[in-house]
Amino acid sequence: RRLLRERPDDPAAHLVAAAEALSTDDPARAREHAEHALRSQPELAEAELLLARACVESGDQSCARRALNALADAPRRLRPATEALRQRLARR
Repeated sequence: RRLLRERPDDPAAHLVAAAEALSTDDPARAREHAEHALRSQPELAEAELLLARACVESGDQSCARRALNALADAPRRLRPATEALRQRLARR
């Protein structure tokens, strides 16, 4: 939280906040932070991945699909997590 207070417009600070929100089972707050990071830096694949996870966890399938589609050209290191989220979404 301190990082976010010190750098409220920093996409990296919002990535950390989104990850923390997911770790405390708060997908709505995670979504807010991931979307903020994407507004600042639209090509930030990590933010898109966190957004997809927040949407899957909150049950917002259309949001999850949009985020996962945006990850079609994600870096190779993010592909396993992206595929895992696609599988979770398919089971819902």
